[in-house]
Amino acid sequence: TAVHRHWVGGDWLEEVDRFIALNPFARRKFVEAGLAEDRLAVKPNFIPDPGAPTAPDARAGALFVGRLSFEKGVDTLIDAWQHIPHPLTVVGSGPEEARLRATAPANVTFLGAQPPEAVQREMARAKLLVVPSRWYENFPMTVVEAFAAGTPVVASRLGALAEIVTDGVDGYHFAPADPQDLAAVVNAAFADPARLEAASLGARATYERELTEARNLEMLERIYTDAITHRRQRGPAKG
Repeated sequence: TAVHRHWVGGDWLEEVDRFIALNPFARRKFVEAGLAEDRLAVKPNFIPDPGAPTAPDARAGALFVGRLSFEKGVDTLIDAWQHIPHPLTVVGSGPEEARLRATAPANVTFLGAQPPEAVQREMARAKLLVVPSRWYENFPMTVVEAFAAGTPVVASRLGALAEIVTDGVDGYHFAPADPQDLAAVVNAAFADPARLEAASLGARATYERELTEARNLEMLERIYTDAITHRRQRGPAKG
């Protein structure tokens, strides 16, 4: 078929008017890999508005949501929590679960895998979401959910996370795979309630500005408009 010939021959790339990356970091990586810069647009993930965030004084502790595996950096998180007095709730399962449970301090609670509505409740109750990944993330839905809930994100200063989360505005950065730095950042955040509340407001503001359904539709429509314009300028597709 024509589709098969395009795929095997590699010329299918020339027939795509717009590629969509979830963040600027990924876009740069695609350009480095050889995709045409003028055909790469950026459009992040989004979620429906869950409603007004929970008040800061009704929140407690920190939260991790994700696969319990090496690349997610959960071992860094548990090592850091040896030096953090505040409670941590861990949602998820994975190959590292047994080892993490065995080494975690008493203020860490493991809930295992949970349905989306339970994750949303935990997100609304937490003062912080921690994303300690030691590999490149794209645009984690947990970050979108946290921002929508007005929950600041403590994230590895790595790849897209270093850009999705703005340090001191809607969350905090720490050095990847460094439990001492993570502990210092988390303890400093909890020690300054006024700054943490400001970060909570900043997280919700980021969601309202960039990650709502309406904003995402607006970005997608613009991408389609640009793609149609580009196609008209190029002429009819080959083959």
